[in-house]
This record gives sequence, C-alpha cells and structure tokens, in this order.
Amino acid sequence: MAEAVKKKKKRRKKNYLLRLLIFIAVIAGTYFILSSSLFYVEDFEIIGNSHFTDSMVTEISGLKTGKNLFFEQDFRTARYNLINSPYIKTAKISRKLPRTVVIEVEEREEFASVLDGNKNIILDQEGLVLRISDNDPYLPVISGLKIISSTEGKALDTEQSYLLTKGLSLLREAEIIDFYFERLEMSVSSVKAYIYYDQYYCDGTIDNMISSLSKIKALVAEQYNENITHGVIYVGSGGYLSYAP
Repeated sequence: MAEAVKKKKKRRKKNYLLRLLIFIAVIAGTYFILSSSLFYVEDFEIIGNSHFTDSMVTEISGLKTGKNLFFEQDFRTARYNLINSPYIKTAKISRKLPRTVVIEVEEREEFASVLDGNKNIILDQEGLVLRISDNDPYLPVISGLKIISSTEGKALDTEQSYLLTKGLSLLREAEIIDFYFERLEMSVSSVKAYIYYDQYYCDGTIDNMISSLSKIKALVAEQYNENITHGVIYVGSGGYLSYAP
C-alpha cells in the first residue's frame, strides 16, 4: 500500500515537471517568434490627422520602421510625444499584425486669432494657444484684449479672461448657424463684430449678440439681397435690432 502511494506521488511529480517544461517551451517559442523579423515594423497607418501629414505624425511620435513590433517600440513615450504637441488633443497607438503600427489622433483645429501687437496668436475653440505667427491667418480676429502671456500648448492668459471666453463663445454659436464674423473688437462694455471688413458690423453687448444671432443673420441676408453691405446693426436686449447706414 505504502509503495503504491509512493509511485503515485512520483508520477504526479513527473507530470508536474513535464507540464512546467512544456509551458517554458511554449513561452520560449512564442518569444522567439514574436521577436523575429516577421514582426519588424514596415508601415504606419495614421488616422484622424488633417493639420499634420502622415509622415509628420510618425516623426512626432518618434516611432521607427525596422524595429520589432512587440519589443522595440515604446508606445507610451510615443503617445506622450504626440499629445505634447499643441495640435494633438488625444492619441491612441495600437499594433496591426504582422508589421504595422496604427496611430489614431484627434487634432485641435485653428479657430481664431488674437492680436498681440504685430503677432497673431492662433487659438483653438477652447482658447488654447496652438501657435504664434507673424502672418495674418484666414481666421476670425479678436482684438482689444490685454495679453498677460501666450505659450504654445497652454491657455491664453489675458487680463479680461471673461472677454476672451465670451468672444470665443460668440464665434462658436455663430458658426453653428453657419454665420461668420471677420473680426471682433472687444471692450468691457460692448463688442463690435465685423461682418464685411470695417464697413459693416454689429454693435452691442456680447450676451445680447449671442442671444440675437439668428435675427442678425436674417437681417444681414435681407440687406445683402438689397445690396446693403455697409453700416451698423445695433443689437439691444430682447432681440431688438436697429440699423444705421
């Protein structure tokens, strides 16, 4: 009886060792295959980019071809490099077997420009500084703000932060109804929102202008059909509008 128990224990020990050896062999074989040249990166698939080209996104990430897809690509650092760019809001990196890295980004879009002397501070819809340019951009321009600091990748810092917030809100709400201003001239008491250069603009408080956008758009369309492209539309409370040539 005792001898039978000993033999049973030996068989169990042998089976355990056999299973362990098989497990190690599978792990080693898997590592050997995954680390082989079969999985060396040959291509990058870029999704969601418009401001940056595919090659620019790849360059910013720091990822390279010719390296192993599993063991020689640092996705964490690559993602950090991408979202460290002011234009990239989010980034996701994944593997596509056998030899492709997929980079999916969500970009911030240029939305408005704030004048700071001769400089144009390019912002996204949330007021984040994307870049600073010497050239005039094809964007709505906001003037009249006192700039404290402007750093790429950070929110624009102004003395009257609420004016910037309200100005961007006005531009966003106008865009929703397919209506656009070329320039906002901001002050504490009111805003002049220019439609056609310096000849045709709206004058009123930001809040009154936002609440009256649909009426402003309808009036501008009506006047445009009558070849009226100059003058001032005064915007009062309760949607009240008056026009002066």
